[in-house]
Amino acid sequence: MRIDIKPDTETNIIKRNSGRVIPVAIMGSPALEVVSINPRTISLEGVDLMLIGKSDKSLCKQIDIDADGHTDLVCDVRTTGFRVKPGSYTIRLKAETYDKTSLRGTDYLRIVDN
Repeated sequence: MRIDIKPDTETNIIKRNSGRVIPVAIMGSPALEVVSINPRTISLEGVDLMLIGKSDKSLCKQIDIDADGHTDLVCDVRTTGFRVKPGSYTIRLKAETYDKTSLRGTDYLRIVDN
């Protein structure tokens, strides 16, 4: 599975103590229809998907972010759960489809001090 951290920028830089969320895109393809992904199973290096309030609704939207004709899934993920020092990292995203197929993807992220 192909993912893109911060798909709206060329650089994947976040501030370590920003307490924000970052967008992560799961790129759809002929081999992967993102509608089959259960958003409740998405985690980024063990940080669960951000939820809205007390509801069970995830902050995900389906959109063709890279204009390739395939629907992508863009979700907001908490950055407050990262327990890392400043530096560059390979970040792994895990997810499952509704039929329990495991998916994995990686991208790079640079963490800087505030």
